[in-house]
Amino acid sequence: MYNDSKKKLFRGSTDVIFIMLLFLLFILMVLFVLISGVSVYKNTERLMASRYEERTALAYIINKLHQSDYSGAVQIETFEYTAETAADTDLINALVITEEYEGHSFKNYIYCYGGWIRELYAPAEVEFDPEIGAAVVEAVSIAFFMHENDIVYVECGNAHGKMLSTYVCLRSGNN
Repeated sequence: MYNDSKKKLFRGSTDVIFIMLLFLLFILMVLFVLISGVSVYKNTERLMASRYEERTALAYIINKLHQSDYSGAVQIETFEYTAETAADTDLINALVITEEYEGHSFKNYIYCYGGWIRELYAPAEVEFDPEIGAAVVEAVSIAFFMHENDIVYVECGNAHGKMLSTYVCLRSGNN
């Protein structure tokens, strides 16, 4: 009789240990799934942010060109600029969009300076100063080229080292 109660006690404790081990295994699996889910989420978030920057930079410039698609409005200019804190002169390639509003002429400069694509909207007689333009989206470089038949080629280097480019056809002509 003493032996039977010992077997029942041993069997009961074995069942409890087995159940505890299953529960521990379940908890470990849940933690593994959560940790791998966090890793997947971080990778997805990083990829989405990178793609957002890529699309935003080019889409911004394409939309600006489409908004200003009328004859003679779009030029590409190169400016020499020396910052007060630097000894070197920078060459800044800018897309310059000229607009007339109530008898006044304005210029909209789109360029890359200080790690950002910037936009400066100013009266035509104001001298270009790249430091005062509004930062739009992060970028390392940007270049504009005007091809025949009024096609603007845009090449943009983003902060991740990827080069993106596109062509935009000015439908109104740029004569």
